[in-house]
Amino acid sequence: MKKLVSEGAQGIVLDLRRNGGGSLEEAINLTGLFIKAGPVVQVRNFDGRVNVDSSSEDQAAYDGPMVVLTSRFSASASEILAGALQDHDRGIVVGETSYGKGLVQQNKDLAYGTKLKVTVAKYYTPSGRCIQRLDYSRKKDGIAAEVPDSLRREFRTKAGRKVLDGKGIEPDLEITPEYMSPVLEALYDKGTLFAFVNRWSTGRESIAVPKEFALSESDWSEFVDFVRSQPDHSYETLTFAAVQAVRDAAREEGTFDSDSTALLAFEAAVRPNLLKDLQRHRDQIQRALEEEIVMRYHLQEGVILWGMQDDPVLQAAVTSLSSGHYKTLLAGRK
Repeated sequence: MKKLVSEGAQGIVLDLRRNGGGSLEEAINLTGLFIKAGPVVQVRNFDGRVNVDSSSEDQAAYDGPMVVLTSRFSASASEILAGALQDHDRGIVVGETSYGKGLVQQNKDLAYGTKLKVTVAKYYTPSGRCIQRLDYSRKKDGIAAEVPDSLRREFRTKAGRKVLDGKGIEPDLEITPEYMSPVLEALYDKGTLFAFVNRWSTGRESIAVPKEFALSESDWSEFVDFVRSQPDHSYETLTFAAVQAVRDAAREEGTFDSDSTALLAFEAAVRPNLLKDLQRHRDQIQRALEEEIVMRYHLQEGVILWGMQDDPVLQAAVTSLSSGHYKTLLAGRK
């Protein structure tokens, strides 16, 4: 942080996407880089006691504009950090609503090498929001239910912005994640994408630097041929399943014969087609391939550098920082 500030940083983007959490102490220490002494998290026990953990830094390492990126995989300690910065109005949160894990748990040793995990308290942000999404006292068919909207409560940030509890940390600027096509999901699940990259990387000692790497047209053609050669490349789509359900319902109701031509034609039109879907979703699939290849040669740091070029959440964050939109979002609804 000191190095960035000394080099004249005009804004900071803190990426907590896919950060599943970790040490509570480190979350408090990290928050202390951006706020002066103040509350970071409340830990409320079930007997009514409240412990407030605070940053004790006299001066923030960085006090300029900042954006915190969250996704549905941001959980626990990362939510404490994001929630504290949001409650102190130290920056805006951009991305998806976080996971919503606000439970404090302890492990108890049992016999035969087993353990019992016991929930002993809950985490709350400085404003008093509980970040826990699932309410285990409310179950449906044995499964914990989400806190209903009717029971969510309103709280205020330090500057008076409205924030709600019960569903993790909600972003000030929500960015809808890209839809993953069924064909790409199948390529992941069946290990086809992984297997192709294994073969592609054999004999290739190096690739271009992350910011310059891209698959060629011949590489893409090689991938398509590889997918077609696999013994199982089947996949399902919601559309095809829905059309089949309509067909079955029509048979049950006795209307299929009169509408069979139209129903069967529609079913044929939406039936999963490998070659068509590979081409239709080529941009998404090719990016997945490139990401896997960059990871092989340049590891996680390389993937981050490669992904920065076409990251809609990061681009939204940078755009907000460099425009008046940042101040508008930080002002929020009061």
